[in-house]
Amino acid sequence: MWLEKSYEFWAGVLAASVYVYQTHKEKALPSRLLMVVGSSLLGVSLASEVSASRGAPETLCAVLLIAGGYLALDIVGALIQDRKFLQEILSKRFGK
Repeated sequence: MWLEKSYEFWAGVLAASVYVYQTHKEKALPSRLLMVVGSSLLGVSLASEVSASRGAPETLCAVLLIAGGYLALDIVGALIQDRKFLQEILSKRFGK
């Protein structure tokens, strides 16, 4: 369970979360918080499974998953905001 994690694990999660928060200084506070919460929960929830399957330290997996989750959320957010690009992709995909 999450309460059984070490202090080092939570320090890594906090550091990665602060990094995600700081990289979005130009965004509004709700957007920044959603990005931090989303990527942090993704990293914390998957860290033990990824650690077990890869044989890597759980803290390292959590930090990398948080950073990767942030990157994925950022890319998806940018694609959604670029409506013209999204319309081109959808029109090519569905032929409209």
